[in-house]
Amino acid sequence: MTEAELPFVTFAVLNYNGADWIREAVQSAFAQDYPHLEILFSDDCSTDGSYEMLQEIVASYKGPRRVRLVQTSRNSYISGNLNRIAEAAAGDLIVKADGDDISLPHRTSALVAAWLRGGRKAGLLHSATIRFSGPDNEDFYPNDCLSDLSSVERVAATKARAIGATEAFVPEIFSHFGPLRERMVHEDGVLPFRSLLLDRPVTYVEEPLVRYRQGSGVSTMYGARHPLPAARRLMLSRYLEDTLQRIDDLEKVDKPHLRPILERVADRYRAALEFEDGWPRPVALVKWARSAGLWHVLRMTAKRARNLVLDRQALLTS
Repeated sequence: MTEAELPFVTFAVLNYNGADWIREAVQSAFAQDYPHLEILFSDDCSTDGSYEMLQEIVASYKGPRRVRLVQTSRNSYISGNLNRIAEAAAGDLIVKADGDDISLPHRTSALVAAWLRGGRKAGLLHSATIRFSGPDNEDFYPNDCLSDLSSVERVAATKARAIGATEAFVPEIFSHFGPLRERMVHEDGVLPFRSLLLDRPVTYVEEPLVRYRQGSGVSTMYGARHPLPAARRLMLSRYLEDTLQRIDDLEKVDKPHLRPILERVADRYRAALEFEDGWPRPVALVKWARSAGLWHVLRMTAKRARNLVLDRQALLTS
């Protein structure tokens, strides 16, 4: 297949305050060996000088590829940054790269090869990674949600997700459903769900194609092994936002059987948030038992009692 016959691909690097590592991400973008490629950098209104670094890099680039830099209109989290990329990308496939990670040189080639082997049917592709936090601390990290990612019903009912650092997706993921909700951060569960809603499979490449940096980004937002109340509320509100996004997306397809599943999931997060705020009144317990399930209410009751003990211990040792 000649270069002109290959799919045109957008390799999109997301940046927000990545001054400490964005140059490594840029180098890995420029090192991609796939020939029919544009490189797009999208900055989410960084305040640490990394946007200016990207401006300098793009202005001085003399290579053969089309290289562009765009920016969100205001800081809008990963959802806003992805929305901006979806607006600007020209590729038949968009390879997402986080600004704190390092893509291996053949990453785009391997994803396109898998896409073509499947007849371009996949709406989203993802891969294994190598997690690292330093030169002497790295390990192979596969995706353990593959069975759930094969079914739109399982994705609706669970937290099944791709490894976000490894995603590639077709533009239809955005053109059909529209932009992601503001402040939504778990796109790695929503984008596979959108792909499956379109009856497009989610394809996994077993080879690690990304060096996935630990200790930065969304993976650190919830705190320690035992998150304290503020971190737990943040986590639960984010998962609720994911579920509401999926409910929104159902409006664009004819799959009404998924709505009761998602409404139940949403009520479980609402119940969990109420338990974080205090012991629910009896009438609320009855309501949550009906909508979220009795087992979930019992579980939340036990979890709140445990968290009260662990929170007190954490405060005493801090």
